[in-house]
Amino acid sequence: MPRSVDAGDFTGRGQLRYFALNLGKKAALSKIVLESYDNDVVPTTVAITAGDEPASTRGSSNGAGQQPAPAAQERPKAGGKGDAPLPETRPIVWAPNKTKVLVIGGGSSHNFGQFFGGTDVATLADFTTFARSLLDDANAAAALATLGAQAALGYTAMNLAGGQTVTGGFRLTPFNAGTQSSGTFTPDPLNGNYQYLTNNGAFTLAAPANDCALDLLVTNSASAGTITATAGWTIASGNTGDPLTNTNGHRFIWSIRRINSIATYVIKALQ
Repeated sequence: MPRSVDAGDFTGRGQLRYFALNLGKKAALSKIVLESYDNDVVPTTVAITAGDEPASTRGSSNGAGQQPAPAAQERPKAGGKGDAPLPETRPIVWAPNKTKVLVIGGGSSHNFGQFFGGTDVATLADFTTFARSLLDDANAAAALATLGAQAALGYTAMNLAGGQTVTGGFRLTPFNAGTQSSGTFTPDPLNGNYQYLTNNGAFTLAAPANDCALDLLVTNSASAGTITATAGWTIASGNTGDPLTNTNGHRFIWSIRRINSIATYVIKALQ
């Protein structure tokens, strides 16, 4: 290559590759960025030579030791067995009033077609005006606003932090807490605000572990037992609401509230 000096043999093992690129148009070169794929192979760039003469030979700049360079190919050499087809060769077209970026692949990957022809070239994809309008959005909410998704769907998204006025209601599917016949049952508000279970034997009802509001429907079976509230509840004796029974088929709604770690309940008999 003109103005290059033969640096000798750098490789005791492995590969040393070189390539030349003749650009058909002169322009200012402001930056060169060297990149390699994110794996365990660490390529080393020995030298970069730039000049205004066509790249046709390699060796010293004074002509000593000059060797004919291989004939230039119109397109890269095909890869090995199993490699993807090489990317299509296209003429360079510079868009007006935009930063000029030229991606050059020099055999840096054994799967040249995939990583250079796919991943690298994709970084220079020509975005539409609409696509570019999304690039400066700082987060998903800003992107949704740009997309006009809320208007298109006909509703406004509900914020997890609240601070909104809700119009309309919801249909709910109650959570089946199963059959309780022993041990301790602790209502979990993450299962829903409306839950139900079958009383099939004596068990203990514990206070929820988190602040919440939920209703628990208890239906007695033929083997219904006594439900004992744990000490985690805050409630005056005799002020728990309607009395419980063990009669088969009787139903009771436990209205449970926990606010600022204080848990309480009131019982409503349905018969």
